Amino acid sequence: MPERKDDERQMPFGCLPQEDITQSELTNALQRLQRFLELDPREIQNLEDLSAKVSLVGDDLKTVVLGTGEIQETPFEFVNPITGKEVKAIHRVYVIRKPVTGETAHASNPGAITEIYAGVGKDGIHVARYVYIPSTHQQLSEFTVDLPTGMDIQSTNSGVIEDMLHIFAVDWRGESTRSFYPARSPLNAGIQQGFTRVLQTAVKDILSVTPPPTQIPAVFTA
Repeated sequence: MPERKDDERQMPFGCLPQEDITQSELTNALQRLQRFLELDPREIQNLEDLSAKVSLVGDDLKTVVLGTGEIQETPFEFVNPITGKEVKAIHRVYVIRKPVTGETAHASNPGAITEIYAGVGKDGIHVARYVYIPSTHQQLSEFTVDLPTGMDIQSTNSGVIEDMLHIFAVDWRGESTRSFYPARSPLNAGIQQGFTRVLQTAVKDILSVTPPPTQIPAVFTA
């Protein structure tokens, strides 16, 4: 069989290296996330406090998604800026996407389904909650939160987080949209606490759809 040309190969893009998640690692991550839910957001007064309390949450969420989620691949094409050739690639992430039990949707849409989504890519983890309305096929965003993995949460001036978009939360619940960018406002307690509250809600949702460690295989190969 003739070998395909370089511009015809499907190349992995934005992919994580293969990892073995043990039951012990998963159990420890779940326990740390549970303890995070016990944190009083009022203890967070600045970005340094946030870093001390939250820096490991992204890594723990990553462990949970890799250990209990599934692979989602999306093929796409782009032009190589050096060769000018068209390249077929695959964007691959590991995801959890499940209905959240015990959550109620808007009173005007009693049949709506609340869904939590968590995706892990090379740059970090993205968690979002949606309300899906079957009667109109609408999907309404309730909140979204992004966290880096493999690094401390520090000010953008430190160079650790060069892009403030690596850590943020947007909350559409309520009468107005609220956005929280901790690295942009390191001394603003309201921003730090607001981000923490949205993150705690996201973690609570993820834990609610994650099976107990005893029901998860001893080793999961991502």
